[in-house]
Amino acid sequence: MLRQQLDYLSNMTVSRRTKRIVAGVAMVMNAWLMIMSIQLLYNYHFTPALYAFMYPDWVLWTCIVMSGIGIYLSLLLWKEKLRLERFLILMLLIGLVDWGGCSYDLKYNGTRTIVF
Repeated sequence: MLRQQLDYLSNMTVSRRTKRIVAGVAMVMNAWLMIMSIQLLYNYHFTPALYAFMYPDWVLWTCIVMSGIGIYLSLLLWKEKLRLERFLILMLLIGLVDWGGCSYDLKYNGTRTIVF
């Protein structure tokens, strides 16, 4: 039963429009993460702002590099040089690497609510 389901999923074709939508959304999200990481890195080193908690530079550089790889993979999917299944697996791996250090937009304000 499971084998039949896996065969069905592997033989399923995805339209060109769906691939372009997924690639466009991934490209925008990766570009946003890269811009936010660069902005935070700039604020750490070139502004007089003081932060209660600062991420190490290597975490921000990792986010920047992984976002660049994500944009590149999105372009490959857009040009149809990469299959959607492989793209999703690679983006999941990139997301796991970034998940540990790049979630700096959520701040805990001490009142059990999350502020964006």
